[in-house]
Amino acid sequence: MWQTQLKGRHMDETLLEYMASGNPQSFNYTPEDMFWGQLGGCLEAIDAGTTFVLDHSHSIYTAEHGTGSIVTLLHEYGLLGPDIVLSHA
Repeated sequence: MWQTQLKGRHMDETLLEYMASGNPQSFNYTPEDMFWGQLGGCLEAIDAGTTFVLDHSHSIYTAEHGTGSIVTLLHEYGLLGPDIVLSHA
């Protein structure tokens, strides 16, 4: 879901090209960027009639990225999902 902002940027790339240029963009995302990407993706999914989304969120590098994108989205917008507790070792 966080990649919603990138969908037009890499539309002409192959998967291998995207893996080299698009996927590393997650390192440039702030927790707020993550939140807006998640929200945009959720709104597009709802508009399209999607009833279930499994988001692997493989771009969470800090606790702030995790809480900024997933927990806040679930709680502030009333989306159904598990409460997520992040811990750092």
